[in-house]
Amino acid sequence: MLGIENITAHNGWAMAITGGFIVFAGLSLLSFAIAQLHKIILFIEKMTQKEKINT
Repeated sequence: MLGIENITAHNGWAMAITGGFIVFAGLSLLSFAIAQLHKIILFIEKMTQKEKINT
């Protein structure tokens, strides 16, 4: 068996689609984390300012 026959015989299409979904989900999560990075940095800056005021 060669090529497409081999992929079909060993459930390759399902694995390829599942892999694509996993990669898409990971990239979406990474994109969301990068988009929210400014809020995380602002929160950390506020926390350090409070610590400096309290000491």
